[in-house]
Amino acid sequence: MESAYDRMQAVMNYATSRISHNKPCVGREELEALRQVFARHWLIKGEEAEKLEHTVARLVGVKYALAVNSGLSALHLALLSLGVTKGDQVILPTYTCVALLHAVNYVGAVPILVDSSKEGFNMDPVLVSKRCSKRTKAIIVPHTFGFPAAIDRILQLRVPVIEDCAQGLGSTYLGKPLGSFGDISVFSFYATKVVATGQGGMLATNNKRYFQTACDLVHPGIGATYRARYNYLMPDVAAAIGNSQLPKLRSFISRRKAIAASYRAVLQKKSSLSFVPGKKDTHVNHFRFIIRFRNEGARDTARKVLLKKGIASIPPISRDELLHRLLKLPDHSFPYAERLAETALSLPIYPCLRDTEVGRIVRALHSLPL
Repeated sequence: MESAYDRMQAVMNYATSRISHNKPCVGREELEALRQVFARHWLIKGEEAEKLEHTVARLVGVKYALAVNSGLSALHLALLSLGVTKGDQVILPTYTCVALLHAVNYVGAVPILVDSSKEGFNMDPVLVSKRCSKRTKAIIVPHTFGFPAAIDRILQLRVPVIEDCAQGLGSTYLGKPLGSFGDISVFSFYATKVVATGQGGMLATNNKRYFQTACDLVHPGIGATYRARYNYLMPDVAAAIGNSQLPKLRSFISRRKAIAASYRAVLQKKSSLSFVPGKKDTHVNHFRFIIRFRNEGARDTARKVLLKKGIASIPPISRDELLHRLLKLPDHSFPYAERLAETALSLPIYPCLRDTEVGRIVRALHSLPL
């Protein structure tokens, strides 16, 4: 008869053998970077955060960058820097991270949601143009899962654009790095992003006034007159991790591309589904590898098959996370986002995924009942 101890050991063995959907990829370089910070006895924002700001600004191709404690904080500061306030309208997609909605609510603005494009995961620029009005003070344009949005078309509307590169670091569009298009760009360095600091974010811009406003909002002093400020600065502990990760960006993306190629080799033989990135998507960072199934049932069955083989996969954005559902707006107004939420499944594709684990996933994909 199996004892409680035996059952516990079985669970522990399963947990250690299970392939997680995502995990931070850190090693000796990150440990050494932290050791140096501790040796300096300076944990708050200092030279490491300033180095990270200069590196990101140079990488993206902008003049100014401000390291903060999260992508959400960067987005909040971006809205404030643009002067967005109570009653103003901000356009954003429904198929996106709820953090965007949080930031809009922080400033008391009115979120105006648009559906996804029928060609992909990003917001439809035609719908964006239709929703613009005299009250529109900003458009938040995410590059969802690292796939570039048609931001050039949205910029033509002459409304201030916040370019959300939380998942887009390392991707390019029209030959330029993502983050170089918007009036203000924001990045996330959360634990599972392309480059991680644990918690962290960045605001980047070519506009000196926007940058100075953001800096003033996070400065601890009171200045000539009092105004509310925010404790958003990135500490050197986090920045040091980012500085050790950024030199690995190219190798991280190369590894992600190699894993994607292994998945494609199997999935291109299964005509009942589609997947991205494809072989020609050389300009994307491969932050996610996503399979699109014919319906929700097929997606959920595949997910269960993978889980039985110890492989975690997730719907990248579930139906309940769609912003229009959170705001109690009618589902029929957002058919493409609804379809994405029903049919998309994200596979593990992080750089420290071992070859043996990639092999397990490939074999599991072979066995999917499609």
